Amino acid sequence: LFNHCIFDLDSKAPSIDTPLHGLLPFKHIDHLHPDALIAVAAAQNSEQVTKDIWGDTMGWVPWQRPGFDLGLQLEKCLADNPGIRGIILGSHGLFTWGDTSYECYMNSLEVIEAASAYIEKKIKEKGSVFGGQKVKSLPQNERLDKAATLMPLLRGLASSENKMIGHFTDSDTVLEYINSNDLERLAPMGTSCPDHFLRTKIQPLVLTLSTDEDVTNTAEVLKKLEPAFEQYRQEYKEYYESCKHANSPAMRDPNPVIIIYPGVGMFSFAKDKQTTRVASEFYVNAINVMLGAEAITAYTSLPRQEAFNIEYWLLEEAKLQRMPAEKPLSRRVAI
Repeated sequence: LFNHCIFDLDSKAPSIDTPLHGLLPFKHIDHLHPDALIAVAAAQNSEQVTKDIWGDTMGWVPWQRPGFDLGLQLEKCLADNPGIRGIILGSHGLFTWGDTSYECYMNSLEVIEAASAYIEKKIKEKGSVFGGQKVKSLPQNERLDKAATLMPLLRGLASSENKMIGHFTDSDTVLEYINSNDLERLAPMGTSCPDHFLRTKIQPLVLTLSTDEDVTNTAEVLKKLEPAFEQYRQEYKEYYESCKHANSPAMRDPNPVIIIYPGVGMFSFAKDKQTTRVASEFYVNAINVMLGAEAITAYTSLPRQEAFNIEYWLLEEAKLQRMPAEKPLSRRVAI
């Protein structure tokens, strides 16, 4: 069927979301992943939360991997609720529509703004989210000094299989999350939306270094970092082995993409600066989702098997194989 969606034999492969659009009878359709909507989609009792925010004007379908059958579920949801303006996809995102591009755009904005306002109200009612502060941030100049000193060590460890390029952020959003009491509970749960964990891996590595750690003592710091990295790699291998199928692609690099240092900031590592910056931005999106979901009810993540089925989906593997070859100086740093 997908081959009937291309213009000629040289066309790009159609999106796996093609049937999700094609089975809805509207001229213009948006499929979006705004933080506020994913927070609703990833919240405990998401279906009831959807009704609380939009009443009977929005549909809801439970999590399902994208594909033709999910398109059929959207078609059925609309048939059962003919007056709705959009559909929430559990643990995934949003579908909205309109007869013109402008109507569709305005519909999307109104739906997103309603979710954002609802979350903002819930945050104010709670007073604080993430269980309050556990670790106090260092002053910014000290955070940056520590990060700069630690970056080469982390890069070396994250590059045990492939050379990686690093990125660092210590924004207020990041610091609120990584310094919180709930970091220990939320970080291992992993990100919910597939668009997030495909770029960040299912969960981050959280360092146990204290904020007053002397990171200039390279030998002592490595003694603490090396076991943490080895444990992360082993846990990733166990995740792969316990979830793999007979036709699953080979295991990819088991090193962490996102590394959290409470009180200091967040590091990310990938093949080039753009990719590592984007991975960092996607984890910030994931933080916003956790914040919103925790404010509404409680954050829920995908079961590990479902996450694996997306991460090692043969269609995702095919997408990776179609990517352009890396440039000659990719993964390298020039000084």
